[in-house]
Order: sequence, then C-alpha cells, then structure tokens
Amino acid sequence: MRQYIFRILIIIMIVSNVNATERFHQAIATFHEQNILNAEISVVDKDRLLFHEQIGFADIEKQQPFSHQMLFPIASLTKQFTAAAILILHDAGLCEFNVPIIYYLPREHAIWQGKVPAWANEITLHHLLTHTSGIQSYTELSWDNIETVEDEVILSTLLSSIAKRPLQFTPGKKFEYSNTGYLLLGVIVAELSKEKDFSAFLHHHIFKPLEMHNTFLPSVTKERELINNINQDNGFPKRYTAVLSNVNAIIMPVNKLRFKAPFGGGAGMISTAEDLIKWHQGLYQGRLLSARALQLMTTAHIQSNDPFFGPIKYGYGIFINDYDKNNVIYEHGGWIEGIRTELSYSLKRQRTVMILSNVSADEEQKETDLNHQTKKLHQLAQQLQGI
Repeated sequence: MRQYIFRILIIIMIVSNVNATERFHQAIATFHEQNILNAEISVVDKDRLLFHEQIGFADIEKQQPFSHQMLFPIASLTKQFTAAAILILHDAGLCEFNVPIIYYLPREHAIWQGKVPAWANEITLHHLLTHTSGIQSYTELSWDNIETVEDEVILSTLLSSIAKRPLQFTPGKKFEYSNTGYLLLGVIVAELSKEKDFSAFLHHHIFKPLEMHNTFLPSVTKERELINNINQDNGFPKRYTAVLSNVNAIIMPVNKLRFKAPFGGGAGMISTAEDLIKWHQGLYQGRLLSARALQLMTTAHIQSNDPFFGPIKYGYGIFINDYDKNNVIYEHGGWIEGIRTELSYSLKRQRTVMILSNVSADEEQKETDLNHQTKKLHQLAQQLQGI
C-alpha cells in the first residue's frame, strides 16, 4: 500500500512539473508576441532549476546562444550587493544606519577634495540605501571631458562636483532614485572595511563565500577597457537597442559605447546567470547576513508613488512587492545601454526568477520608452512568479 501511494505521489509531481513547464512556456510565448524579447530566463525553486529558456541569441548575427556561464553586466542589480555589503559591516558593528556619513567619510578623505558639503552632516546610510538622500543622480548629468580624467581621481572628481550642487529635497522627505547614493556607499564600504577598494570587499565577503567564481566589480580602468572593446569576442553577449514599445521595431546592434562615468556600487558589476542563482540562494537562505540584517534589507522603509517607477516600496537595495500578502516578492531590475536585467524572489515559494536581456531602449529615446522597458520585464517576472 505504501509503495502504491509513493508511486501515485511521484506521478503527481511529474505531471505538476510538466504542467508548470508548459505554463512557463506559454506565458513567455504570449509576452514575446506582444513585446520585443531577446533574453535568457531561469526559474529556480529553492535549489532546483525548475525552468530555463532562451529567447533569441547572445549574438543575433552569428546565432550564438546564451549560456549560464556567459558574462553579463547586471546594471542596477549591483545595488543589492552594495546594500548587503553595508549590512555585513553593520553585523560586524562597524556602522550604524542613522549616523551622518561625515563620520564614515571624514573631512580629510580624498573623496571630498578638501571641500566637504554641508549635506554630509545630514545624510545617513539609511538615506543613501533608500534613495531618500536628495543627492542628484550623477547618471542624469552630462560630464564633459570625463574620458580624459585619470582613473585614480575620477570618483573624487565626480563626487566633488556633485557636492557643489544643492540637494533636490530635504533628506528623508521623498524617494528619488539616485545612483550617486550607491556610488558613495561603495566608497564607505572600502573606508570602513580597510580593504584595498570596494571590489576587494565584495570578493572576500560575498563572491568567495558564495562561490560566485565569475562575478566581479571592474575597476574604472577595466570598465573603460570593456566599453572600448564592446564588440570583441570576450565572453559577453553582443548588445542591441530597439524601440521596445513597438513589437515590430528593428533590433540594432550597439557598435560603440562611450564611457560617461564609472558605475561602481550603483550599476557596475559583472556576473553570470549561474552566479546570480548562487547569490539569491546564499542571501535568502541566511548564509551571508544575520537574520536581523536580512530583515532590515527586506523591510519596506519607504513607500512612494514615483513618477518613473509608479507605486513602490523600497528596502535596502530591494523593491518590495507585498500587495499580495500571501506571496511577498523581493525584486530589482536594471538597465544600461544594450542590457536589461530582472531578478525577483518569492518568499513563500523560495523561488527565483531571473531575466537577462541584451536588448534595451536607446538612451536617446523618450521617457515613455525607457519606462516601458523597465516595467515590461518586471511584469513578466511577476507573471512567472505566479505560476
């Protein structure tokens, strides 16, 4: 009798998995009919790869497929790692969230170039982590001659220029997405940890413990090199742009990129599909942070109706979707020219949905098109979480 029941359970599990796979396929196919999609998509439940599909190619002209080991710029997914780095330091008793950043980046720090802004005495780690600092995002500004600035001083040059600008609002009063805040957080991690730089901290305290062997934060020098060699066969997907709101739009290769500013702790990391799965498993299974730190990371500290993102709740480096109280989702997306990323986690199912795409909107497109590309991958990830 027991053997009979066991066999029945096995059959039910197999049928359930087949049905889920078909629903994943159908959801993606329907999305693809209505939207431009060129991506690698994975769904992982706990430690098991439940579904994997490639739509399009890493190199469309050569019809080269994506692979789980392919190097991928992950754009703003980097912010999760930067937030986790701060939380690791907090676990070690090296920082507090509500202390002004002047205590962590003192007046003599090279980043200020001798001129400390008044807001350094107001803005806290909490403000930086939640995008409520009021500091303007450097990615929204034009940086003349940035390509000629020496690598060793580029961060201080950029941040000292930002420091001369007034805050956009009183710290803590509203949500305004700021890559500058996360760039500063990377500098603070390096200072507090006494590591050579932020990249070294990430390697020793996150990548190595989680066996993320193909993940790294490139130096400014390496970042320039990767941009200059965008079309070389160097383990990365080829990048493309298109008007994503038009399903019939022509997908155009990105033949040249210009170094506009270092991405650093805001959007600079390189990883692989395989390593990003390890990241989620390590983070949410408690192998990296204390239970208290993970709770702080995934708590909705700020709620806003943002002009670009719409209604949002934000923790530390993570958007929190808790509109379905029975299935809370932690998520973040990212984009840079020719790259879109989406990574989400269902707390109830312990499910990771990952979408890595090498087609984005062109940076010169209208705000509505840029907004479209952000929301659509997010919607697809949500749909896959619900299957």
